Amino acid sequence: MNNKKTIGIILILVGIGLFIISFAFVKGYDNRDGFLGSLGQMKFVLREGESLKPEAPRPAEAPLTAPPVEPPRIVEDFKPVEEDAIKRPIAVPYKYFFAIDIAIIFVGIGFLMLPKRSSIN
Repeated sequence: MNNKKTIGIILILVGIGLFIISFAFVKGYDNRDGFLGSLGQMKFVLREGESLKPEAPRPAEAPLTAPPVEPPRIVEDFKPVEEDAIKRPIAVPYKYFFAIDIAIIFVGIGFLMLPKRSSIN
């Protein structure tokens, strides 16, 4: 078998394998919407946190008068990065992994479609 065809077949198999393996670690898949319907909501979770969902909106409060202007308190409002990082989950949207898998598969198909020899005259 041609070396280019072997590389193409390997790339296609790697792309399909990565898709199947990475789909096992995805959160946010909804059976009712199907794969393409819930692709925008799915996340590849690297570290669990308190919640992956956004906070519920607060109820509207009565309008208040403007508070007196105070100088900014930079030092008092500073939170250490370590405390904040522990609470937040680390999740990457799955659509990026899906796009990489599709690109790998198409590169493999491209290798299969290359001619055996390129003759230059």
